[in-house]
Amino acid sequence: MNSFKITLCFVLSLYTFSKVQAQSIQELETCQNLVLESETEYDSTTYDECGFNDLRNAIAYWAPLAEQNKWANALYEIYKRHPDYPSIKNYLYKAAQLGQSNAMVLVGHELFDQDKIAEAMRYYNIAIHGDLDEQTQGDITGRLAMLYANPNGPYYDIDKALPLLQKAALQRQAKPNNILGILSLFGMGGMPQNAEESFKYFWRAILLGCPAAEENLGFFLLAKDKKINNTTLRQEMMARAYSCDSVAETSTDYPPYHLTFSPQQCADLNYYAQRLVDTSLPFTGKDECAFSSDMGQMADFLSK
Repeated sequence: MNSFKITLCFVLSLYTFSKVQAQSIQELETCQNLVLESETEYDSTTYDECGFNDLRNAIAYWAPLAEQNKWANALYEIYKRHPDYPSIKNYLYKAAQLGQSNAMVLVGHELFDQDKIAEAMRYYNIAIHGDLDEQTQGDITGRLAMLYANPNGPYYDIDKALPLLQKAALQRQAKPNNILGILSLFGMGGMPQNAEESFKYFWRAILLGCPAAEENLGFFLLAKDKKINNTTLRQEMMARAYSCDSVAETSTDYPPYHLTFSPQQCADLNYYAQRLVDTSLPFTGKDECAFSSDMGQMADFLSK
């Protein structure tokens, strides 16, 4: 029985090896036009079919050709398929220098982690105008928006921040929605003062899993009931402006509203949500507010 298993494993390994063996030079040469076309009409399957998954082909054949012809997508695909190969990052950097959006994002992340924020931002600012998937586009837009929006940071520029915040808010980024809720409520940063719009931003942030926005709605209700004044409201909300983390644990003056909305407060929130947002949404009524990150898909209705 053991000998049968060994033989079977040997046969399977031979089959697997034969499937990933390098193509012949003739086969690779016929792929050159396909790889060239993928520089303008990107198709990831092209690289699978043309031997990029084979390390020998990728390094010995495609890398020199891509460098010579400045094929940014090809250089990025070589890196993506063999990230652990020594010196492979050279191809990532070259792809980024040639304007490959995904490569620019990865280089930007690396610079960001090295605390080279200004350099990272330069890469991000170019990458967001490129061909990124929706999730990556949202992440990068949101990261830039947060850097420009923070008045206590070195990159504060509200004129740059606002369009990025609004774009990121529609790309399912929770923090930008929370910030826009605050700016709208107080008429800050060039946003017109509009409590209804503020509520919508907070509500979307909650549906995307932002505890700080849940707390902000708690203070929204306290102010509505005139239990706190506008100065206190602003002070408490600004403490929740640039992070979605709950700060209720550090406050002794108020209950943690993201955990203890009363039935009447939930009823108020559902009333506002249904009146201002969409009367057809199945909110839970007077017993629970149903604030949780697994409701993120419900935020789509606010992105239209």
